[in-house]
Amino acid sequence: MKASTKQTLMAGGLNGSVLLVNKTMTVRLNNQHFLFTGAGDFTINRRLLHRVAGELGLAKRAVKDCRINPADYCPESELGLLKGVVSPFFSPAISRPTLQGVVLIAPTEVDRAEGHMVAISLSPFESLVVRLGDLPALVQHYAARAYPDLKRTTLGAELGGAGGLRG
Repeated sequence: MKASTKQTLMAGGLNGSVLLVNKTMTVRLNNQHFLFTGAGDFTINRRLLHRVAGELGLAKRAVKDCRINPADYCPESELGLLKGVVSPFFSPAISRPTLQGVVLIAPTEVDRAEGHMVAISLSPFESLVVRLGDLPALVQHYAARAYPDLKRTTLGAELGGAGGLRG
């Protein structure tokens, strides 16, 4: 289900608050797999990919061979996630995942200040709703504790070229 579709379905019960969903995609750069995660229906473009490659110490040419949601990598089976749920909140019990890192597309200061909420999928039928401003800390702290050996980076949506968050 597209992030925008899920946002529309869930938006009814929040007393007028804007609800975004936690969107996570798999990206292959230089034959390495990364999870890109953030709030709302963000897009991944070349400017963002070049930024990520630089932050993670990858060669600039890695962006040329980039694949989004590559067919040869199934995050559900690789990370022990439920079918249909791709998330940076996978179990630390997964032994030696082939995943190389997690990239967080952080909300802008404006988005945080507006009191938006974000829904994090726990299963295909359940979501945890938290304040958008809390999402970066939640992802960063979980990643540091659950999989400290993986590369992690955070880019602001306005800086990374990901575009604004669409609600």
